[in-house]
Amino acid sequence: MALVQTKRSPYCGGAIISRSFIVTAAHCIWRDYQYGVIIVLGMRSYPIHLRDVWVQYYRADKVLLHERFVPRRTDHDLALLRIGHPGIEWSVRVQPICLPEPGDTSPGGDATVIGWGLLTANGPFSDILKQVMIKVLGDAECQAAYPEKNIQGSFLCAGVEGGGKDACQGDSGGPLMVKQESGRRWVLIGVVSFGRMCGDADSPGVYTNVSAYIHWIRTQMHTYPSTVFEQNPINMP
Repeated sequence: MALVQTKRSPYCGGAIISRSFIVTAAHCIWRDYQYGVIIVLGMRSYPIHLRDVWVQYYRADKVLLHERFVPRRTDHDLALLRIGHPGIEWSVRVQPICLPEPGDTSPGGDATVIGWGLLTANGPFSDILKQVMIKVLGDAECQAAYPEKNIQGSFLCAGVEGGGKDACQGDSGGPLMVKQESGRRWVLIGVVSFGRMCGDADSPGVYTNVSAYIHWIRTQMHTYPSTVFEQNPINMP
């Protein structure tokens, strides 16, 4: 899990996919990324404890917004942040997440969203990293909740019947993830994008569908490679 911060915008989340690339939401950074993007890894509490030796700080040396991102509509709400040499240092708190196969959205399955966002709509921000388990909805149910959007392919929805569990402001850009059947690996299926209210019964959270952008992600990583040697992460206990 990454915290992504620009000079003029509230913080957002992000997901580590390699020693040199972070996935986040384009709407988090498009206004002022030219002033620099700071990435903080390994933190559990916010504000950051100055004596926390596990926390790592980086500045993105390249920002890649999806070329079809439309700010007012949040279409193609995806961005990559590249970190230069020597790259991210793996630790017990800092690990990459796996990318899904194209078309893999796990409809009907359990997924977990994490972040430091608001605890309730218009409420306080969380001072610790929170997580909540929700259900991935099918395209038809998602489209019915947001008839003004073209959900098919680009987005996916997740929530629970009756509401009460959701991402919220400040969680944008963070990961929606599922655990593989083996229980040893997490897969990134969504990036927090938007919603109407946090935890509203009739308005599930909307996420950029990562599986629809695998080709774009891999193309950007190949076109703009880092000089970082992509060593394997450490083994987790």
